[in-house]
Amino acid sequence: MNLKIITKTILVFITLLIITFSPFYFLTIEKESKELIHKTEFIKQKVRIDSIDIQTSNIDGPGAQHYYIYYHNKKDYISLLDYRDVLFSTKKQKQNFNHFLSQTKNDSTFYLPSNDSIWIWYHPILEDNYATNEETQLDVSNNILLIVVNSLLLTISISALIWQIKRWTKKS
Repeated sequence: MNLKIITKTILVFITLLIITFSPFYFLTIEKESKELIHKTEFIKQKVRIDSIDIQTSNIDGPGAQHYYIYYHNKKDYISLLDYRDVLFSTKKQKQNFNHFLSQTKNDSTFYLPSNDSIWIWYHPILEDNYATNEETQLDVSNNILLIVVNSLLLTISISALIWQIKRWTKKS
């Protein structure tokens, strides 16, 4: 096969992947922007764990586990990603998961009374975030990077769609 055809096929495949995931880029930009804008409105709270649901999926990587930690009589939850089995994870995700494991590693399935609570960053409207005892304010250091990367991917997908539509209209 010709190298030009292989390169073109790979670029088309990558572009289609980027376009397919474009709604997720928009949702990530929206979530991270709101967190960044309202970071001072988050209140640190200690909550008692009602239950923990561990689910495995292949979305983030083969066998990636998500820990859903329920509190407030199972009305609210936060999600922690076990970064050890995923392709990409942020520094904050790693720190939060390691902290959570260190808090609960000596416990059995039935948590000891001394370790039945976690700290969260609570916001009445936005999604709650995991917190450590040492944190004094919500860490939004990764938010700007996530906004920039997802904006770039969204721009690429929109540009690719516009280019393809123009190409189709030229042919007809």
